[in-house]
Amino acid sequence: MHELNHSEKLLVPSALRQFKKLSEPPAIRDEEGFARHVEYIHFNPVKYNLVELPKDWEYSGFHCYVNRGMYELNWGASQELIFRESVGHE
Repeated sequence: MHELNHSEKLLVPSALRQFKKLSEPPAIRDEEGFARHVEYIHFNPVKYNLVELPKDWEYSGFHCYVNRGMYELNWGASQELIFRESVGHE
């Protein structure tokens, strides 16, 4: 990909530069990293006060994980979830 020079960067709105940064795929290097990213995704609607629990977000794949026995239905209800700074901020 072409690296923008200084004058080109001035022409690109900052929001577009931020979108480019956010649209890069996350660095997932192992199963633990994958699991942390999945949990981050499941917990995002709670983090942004859209729902009280991950189970309440109807658009989530969380229910598939519950049906497969990978999570309890009330996961995230009684604990404060803290994610590493690298998770969700690639």
